[in-house]
Amino acid sequence: MKIDNIMKLNQPGNNTTKPDGFTYKIGQTLLARVVEVISEGLILLEDLKGNMFEAKGALPLTEHGSEYLTLIIDDIKNDTIFIKFKNESSYSNDDHIKTLLNHIGFKPTEDTIDLVKQLIINGLPATKENIVFMQKVKLSFTRVIEIINNRQEMLPIQLKGMDILETLKEVLKLDISQHLQSNTELKGIQGQDNYSNRIDYDKLAFLFKNELTMNLSNLDHINNIVLNRFPFTDQLNLLIQLLEEKPETADMARELKKTPRNLRSMILDKKWNPQENMKEIAVKILNITNKINNLKIENTRLFSQLENVKSSLEFISKVNQYQSFFQLPLQLDNQQKSVELYIMKNNKNSKMKTSQNSKIFISLNTNSMETVQVLIEINLNSINLKFFVANEGIKKFFSKFNNELRDIIRNIGYKNIELDFTLSQNEMNLLSIEEQYRHQNFNSIDLRV
Repeated sequence: MKIDNIMKLNQPGNNTTKPDGFTYKIGQTLLARVVEVISEGLILLEDLKGNMFEAKGALPLTEHGSEYLTLIIDDIKNDTIFIKFKNESSYSNDDHIKTLLNHIGFKPTEDTIDLVKQLIINGLPATKENIVFMQKVKLSFTRVIEIINNRQEMLPIQLKGMDILETLKEVLKLDISQHLQSNTELKGIQGQDNYSNRIDYDKLAFLFKNELTMNLSNLDHINNIVLNRFPFTDQLNLLIQLLEEKPETADMARELKKTPRNLRSMILDKKWNPQENMKEIAVKILNITNKINNLKIENTRLFSQLENVKSSLEFISKVNQYQSFFQLPLQLDNQQKSVELYIMKNNKNSKMKTSQNSKIFISLNTNSMETVQVLIEINLNSINLKFFVANEGIKKFFSKFNNELRDIIRNIGYKNIELDFTLSQNEMNLLSIEEQYRHQNFNSIDLRV
């Protein structure tokens, strides 16, 4: 099929211009129809002015004939335009996904439909290659975890850090007893090798999207850190307890304990820099490692937990390549709490919105009011706050301070203020927030206290 007047990118950057001066920019909305699906993920489009251009889309796209679709230029990089639907939910329902699966030769099943949905949610191309890869990875995780759970033993760190496809080969081709170690010495170390036989595609898509290795170590980190089963703050607390057990390492524990107090002082002084806080912890962990090695201390539990903390720091650092995500200890009322913060963005190259035009999500895990979530929409001097609380009693409590809250916000500089209080039991995390709020295009900050 020969088609003339096809636009090709002639320069990298945030826009591309045709010789006649027509420009496509990141974030631009346009109407276009699908002329041809050239290959998996690569589509030939024609806009209302007859301009034809090739683009890649993370959503399922087949030929729509004369139907014009509302699209957004999501990104432009490496001589490629990336597009997405303005109303993605309309094109990511089961019917459209079934059409895509049939088109590329897959039988629509509950498993394949869920897989494609997770690719879409995470902005990944729903191609045959990606579907096959994700199915293969899921099968490998499932098989390895079955072996671990059946033997109720731990894999050594070197196997947990390998790509899951390689890990499966190792545990199958060699005597499994040579690769598994007894967990007797590691008794009391939480958050390890306690896997569910069910491997969900949301976790695998998260690893894929963030270019993290598909291995058991990173699966541990998703369960422990992202899903808060054994958060980073608890990992630090366990390390402190182990350091306090021996006189020669007690001073290291005292130094590590300073971090929550330092964080509290920085927040009160409005000088909080979470990146610097994480760097401070990383430096302290490195110093502790060097001191313990020099002392030649024999403590399997201590060494194991120290490796856990170092691995968690590395995981958080890698996730921070594409969003800002932190878990930090905070001292409040003589109790140590965990502060979790994340700021999402639509794509790897996008810049955060300014404070004058933003949508922010805040989640507070409290002792007395359960989980309190707030969605804040800011547009110049207007602000809209939607509070989501767990029960009617908490809703009434917040409502009592409606006027006081309005006065505080007005003193900050906002003139048009909207407040709303709603009952909700939903909680956000890095896996779920993009699915529920992807279409709203907002920055997201999660503070868990």
